[in-house]
Amino acid sequence: MLQWLGHDGDLIAYNDFNGADGFHSVIYSFVEDRIISRLCLPFASLSSDDRFALSINFSRMYDFRPGYGYCNLPDKWRDEKQPTDDGIYLVDLKNNSTRLILSLANIASAIKEFAPVADEKLLVNHITFNLGGTRFLALVRNFPVAISGGKDGTWNTTVITANRDGTDLHVLPTKAYASHYHWKNQATFAIHSDGPAKHQLYEITDTENASLSAIDRTFFIKDGHCSYSPDRSRMLYDSYPDESRLQHLYIYDLAARQGREIAAFHSPPVHPIDIRCDLHPRWGPDGKCVSFDSTHEGFRGLYLMQL
Repeated sequence: MLQWLGHDGDLIAYNDFNGADGFHSVIYSFVEDRIISRLCLPFASLSSDDRFALSINFSRMYDFRPGYGYCNLPDKWRDEKQPTDDGIYLVDLKNNSTRLILSLANIASAIKEFAPVADEKLLVNHITFNLGGTRFLALVRNFPVAISGGKDGTWNTTVITANRDGTDLHVLPTKAYASHYHWKNQATFAIHSDGPAKHQLYEITDTENASLSAIDRTFFIKDGHCSYSPDRSRMLYDSYPDESRLQHLYIYDLAARQGREIAAFHSPPVHPIDIRCDLHPRWGPDGKCVSFDSTHEGFRGLYLMQL
């Protein structure tokens, strides 16, 4: 979860594990070449003002999707479907304090009339602050339910948003499928989900009775990692490997409603699927370059591409 902290290019934040203290996050200074502080919980998202962090149960995440969680410690609530004392935590970076702002029991109650799996074992998968750090979006998912024939079933997703302190919770109308998303500003985000045009990339404004507007029904047919450019004029997008094991990288002009492929990279097959390497493309701060991850040269590399 490593990322820059602040705007001076001196500090980074990342998650760490200490056998005695368990999971926590670290703030490290390049200039001083030392750890500045250790926070009480690992972070899943940092607010843009570097004041707050959101934390979730990474052990529970590991049981659900090994490639996304941490294996070091067992989930304390492994046998509980919707614990009242585990869920989404808010960490105050200034005084290194934390509190539970939404329990999984609270979330289950809120989504009950919208989600068919609200009675199943739940967890929070992806969670991020909006651009102002005033609200956050979280994907609530259920552990796969066994279906006939003894095979594992699939999991479903419910999208929720809430204020930074967990109040004013909204359940968004994305039915049972929702995947990658990215905040456009404090109130609007793009998300690949189910909706009026089936599985599409939609733009949604975070309100109690939100509606979904497809960005381009002919272009964003398959799921991909989406992100707005710094000036919000373009969209960066990618794909999972196609039949030829190629991962495609796209740029889409939102005003012109036109997209194009800018690159494609071979993705060697791996097993299990949780240790695959997605492109995860990211914009540079000036919008003139992008970075991405890839294994097309036989190793897992971080690449920078000028546009």
